[in-house]
Amino acid sequence: MLLSGILTTITGIIIAVIAIFIEMWIAFPNLFGSLPSEEIIAGAPATNKAGNPGKLLLMILTTAFIGNFAVGAFISVVTSYAGKIDQRKDEPARLETNIPQNPQAAAEKKTEVI
Repeated sequence: MLLSGILTTITGIIIAVIAIFIEMWIAFPNLFGSLPSEEIIAGAPATNKAGNPGKLLLMILTTAFIGNFAVGAFISVVTSYAGKIDQRKDEPARLETNIPQNPQAAAEKKTEVI
């Protein structure tokens, strides 16, 4: 369940990035060209005045990536453990230390016993 949450988070990030690129190319056909700051964001504070829309694209992509990853990772961790009503019945994972040198021979040996 945890792995599916992480894969969903990654899928959401990819979809958000693609949507941002499409919307930016629609809003600014000359995306990596130079425009006056007032044409990019009218009335923006001095810290957000970019010389070209590419810098604005970087700010939006960074925000979308960090926001989607943080929220998706948090929700996938919380729901993977909160979704189980009674966790006391779970058995701990058994890690085998005896790894056979020839896995195919070990598989044949198991089938012979059966």
